[in-house]
Amino acid sequence: MEHDEHSDRQRRLMVWLLVAGPPFLMTGLSVALSIPAFFFIAFLWALGATIISLAYRPKPQVAAPPPAPALPYRPASSSGTAEISSAIVRVASVKAEYGALLGDIAYRIENSALFDDAAPLTREFQLALMRWDDVQNTADPVTLQRVSAEVDLAFRTAKSNAETLGLSHLPHTAQAKAERALKSAQLAERAATDSEREAAMVQVTRLLDSIAIYYLPSPAEAARMLGEKRPELG
Repeated sequence: MEHDEHSDRQRRLMVWLLVAGPPFLMTGLSVALSIPAFFFIAFLWALGATIISLAYRPKPQVAAPPPAPALPYRPASSSGTAEISSAIVRVASVKAEYGALLGDIAYRIENSALFDDAAPLTREFQLALMRWDDVQNTADPVTLQRVSAEVDLAFRTAKSNAETLGLSHLPHTAQAKAERALKSAQLAERAATDSEREAAMVQVTRLLDSIAIYYLPSPAEAARMLGEKRPELG
């Protein structure tokens, strides 16, 4: 502390010598040469320089703040990555199963409630899928796990409900035709020859055309689905 005060006095003396020294020399010179005007100017200069030098205060030395400690490197959480992957796999599995059932003509006819958006539980399943589509690219692992579990639960619930209702989900006037269409579809799938399959397929498409319900396969869909089947030879 004493060292700092001593250095401060030295700096102020240096300023005074540099600023006030020259005008004092000029004042002495003007006295020696008897030049009153020059003396007056030099005196004012010396007086102002003295005041300035006395008022001089050096700026305090501020120590630079120490560098902030480097934050430790934190790798991505492996558990978070695993949770995201498992959520994606869970929903993909549901979609794959639903797609397989959608392509199964016999299942479509017998358990039609699963494909009817007007059925409350099926609508809940469709809404859960929409929520998943909304969050899958932006949500955190916890949210993805929760929404994927909702999708899986909603699908299982809607599927169980559809299988419980069976053909009774259809309008009463359509149930008898749908039952015959179901038997024809099963016959077409088990047909041993192309002619048997073709005859059963014609019956299926005719019956579905007469029912004309939007959540059942259309005649064109039915023909395409049954046309992809191949007879199993014993």
